[in-house]
Amino acid sequence: MWETIWNYFNMAINYFNVILIGGVCLWYILANLAFNKTTYHKATHRSFLKTVFDKGFYGEYLIYKKFRKFEKTGARFLFNCYLPKEDGETSEVDVLMLYGSGIYVFESKNYGGRIYGDEKSLKWMQILFGKRSRFYNPIMQNATHIKYLKAFIGDEMPCRSVIVFSKRCVLAKMEIESPEILVARRVDLHKCIKPLKKKDPIILYKEEIEELYKKLYPLTQVTEDIKKKHVENIKEKHKNS
Repeated sequence: MWETIWNYFNMAINYFNVILIGGVCLWYILANLAFNKTTYHKATHRSFLKTVFDKGFYGEYLIYKKFRKFEKTGARFLFNCYLPKEDGETSEVDVLMLYGSGIYVFESKNYGGRIYGDEKSLKWMQILFGKRSRFYNPIMQNATHIKYLKAFIGDEMPCRSVIVFSKRCVLAKMEIESPEILVARRVDLHKCIKPLKKKDPIILYKEEIEELYKKLYPLTQVTEDIKKKHVENIKEKHKNS
């Protein structure tokens, strides 16, 4: 009797495993197919798995997912845009969205814990598991990106700075005064981006957006040597700071 019960139990476990594995495989196939149709995949040429298992890439992709619906009304996206600097180095923008209400410059921060910061302080604070650590003000970091973006496309271009943190953090204290700067968790972005409402005035028209896109796109398709040099320059600056 117990042997029969045990056999039935093993059969049930095996069926469950087959269903579980089948479900995971089906999910992967469908998710991969959907991912391959996105602008993010077509622009970056990254695979679904490479994107999901890299927290930096995945943060960028989640920002894109949050705003991809605006593609239907004319938005164009650019990822990992290496802007030239006067010293021969580059400044990398995580995500750019060109839209009728302006150019949105996204800086993605996949930090957890409690975050404290303001617009003017050089360093912000992260408290995670009781440990305090400081990091460079992402508003200032993005201001540098915008500086070189405007140097490349024209100083008159309307740019909005958007600092995006993961849902794993709590923005405990944020003192932001400038209306062109937004700091938010990714899950709260839909509540915060007011300029995307249809009632807002059009600043950039379709032809202007396409012209900007064509000018900036080559900067997202740079060689591996340029990417490597960019990382080396960042490491060297961190070492000397």
